[in-house]
Amino acid sequence: MKSETIKFFLSFLLFFWSYLVQAQYAESIGSDRPGQALSANTVGKGIFQWQMGLDYGGYSVKEYDYKERVFSNVHNFRIGIMERVELGADFSLKKGKQKAGNMETTVFNGMYDLGLNMRANILKGKNANPALAMHASMVKADIDQKGWDAKLVIATSQTFWDSWGLSINLGIKSNVDSNYETLNYVLNFNKSFNNGLLLFIEHYGEWTNKEFSPKFDGGMAFALNKNFQIDLYGGYYKDLLRLPGFGPDVAPVDVDLNNWFVSTGLSWRIGQHSSEN
Repeated sequence: MKSETIKFFLSFLLFFWSYLVQAQYAESIGSDRPGQALSANTVGKGIFQWQMGLDYGGYSVKEYDYKERVFSNVHNFRIGIMERVELGADFSLKKGKQKAGNMETTVFNGMYDLGLNMRANILKGKNANPALAMHASMVKADIDQKGWDAKLVIATSQTFWDSWGLSINLGIKSNVDSNYETLNYVLNFNKSFNNGLLLFIEHYGEWTNKEFSPKFDGGMAFALNKNFQIDLYGGYYKDLLRLPGFGPDVAPVDVDLNNWFVSTGLSWRIGQHSSEN
């Protein structure tokens, strides 16, 4: 399955390489931040874009007086090699701590969520006509993972009534260390204003090994100019964690997790667009 997935990605990229020659450059900065949804647009030929986030969150298990807190510094780099094709790379610096009662320990500290990406815009999109892109990635959950997971996302975005927008992502990830795939989706509803402000609310989730996990978040972004944007958002959701039974006659226990996070960040682009007018 892993080799077939990689072959599919390569076939997709080669098929559209000769087609993707028209412009899909945004006059104002178009970022994947804030939120989970990937943009259906590319940055444009000759443009370099940096997206950075500071995240803080975690979960708690009240029944066991247990909680985990994670701080993350997330970086995403995008560069346009053609008008409708871009390459990208991601990584996160994370530090996580667990606290059980009065005992606190550091459980991880280092580089995580490595990604190598390629995005191709297929439909430009204008007014009520949707934009469409394919985003292919090779990812590692942590730097010590053997091999790379393969991920493919179909991203669409559409504008209604000039200032309302809907973005949809549908994706699949082939996990190198397991025999199942992960399916995920994002529904992002947003409202933009003439002063550069954007508000959004988002529903997203994934199916992993017959388990479904729905989540919600929301927030805002503000474009200070056409090349620089700041943002703030957060989310909260409940999940289940199965704890093993302690002892030969003790059955596993499902406990409720109260997950939350807050994130702030920026998006900045530089470079001279070759076709900008």
